[in-house]
Amino acid sequence: TARQQQAGFERRLAWLEEDVAVLHQRLRATELERGSTGGGKGLPPEDSQSQPDSELRALVARLDAELVAEQRLREAMEARFSAFEDALRAERLDREAHLRSFSQELETTMGALIGRIDETLVANSGGAPQAAPAAVGD
Repeated sequence: TARQQQAGFERRLAWLEEDVAVLHQRLRATELERGSTGGGKGLPPEDSQSQPDSELRALVARLDAELVAEQRLREAMEARFSAFEDALRAERLDREAHLRSFSQELETTMGALIGRIDETLVANSGGAPQAAPAAVGD
């Protein structure tokens, strides 16, 4: 799910970058074309061409703003993922430490319990502890 979101952001960001690059190319081509028809001064001729150009400029500006917003969102998501990974790592280390501690306590308790059982068996039998009978497969 988190990887899918990351992939979605990456894909959307790539699309926006591509759109902006294409629009910048179109804008440059349009400006070059106008420069050659506008008396060599690079000024737009006073005709119906200025309306589509202003729309193109507005679109480029909007896509640039969207691209910046997507980049900020991506950076924020990466920071959140990093913090989440750090928290998971810390929790894993904490769990491992607790598990080691529990294992040591269990080992100590089991050793003490086995010792008491041996002492009780020795006390009830009146002699030295006997070796456990061999298992059937030995």
